[in-house]
Amino acid sequence: HLYSRSHPYFGATDDEKLFDLKWAVTHPEVRAIFVARGGYGVQRILDHFPYELFRAHPKWVVGFSDLTALHQALNYHGIPSIHGPVIKSFPSRESD
Repeated sequence: HLYSRSHPYFGATDDEKLFDLKWAVTHPEVRAIFVARGGYGVQRILDHFPYELFRAHPKWVVGFSDLTALHQALNYHGIPSIHGPVIKSFPSRESD
C-alpha cells in the first residue's frame, strides 16, 4: 500500500499498514523492512502490531522520525530495530 491514497491524512489506513507489515514479516525473501517515510500515525497500530510474528520471523525494521514509537514498542517486547534512514531520504537515480 505504498502508494495508497485510501486515508485522507495518513499514507494508508491502519488495516493496510498492519496487512503490509504482516506480509513483509512472513515473506521468506524479505530480510529487512525499511519505512518509506517518517511513519506518522504508527502509534495508532501499536496495540494491534504483530509482535509474535516478529519473534517467529525476525526482520530488521529501519526508519526514524515518528517511527520512534514503533522502535520503543519493539524494544519493550525485546525485538531489536534500527533507527536509520527512510527510503525517501535515499538519493533518487534521477539525481545521478
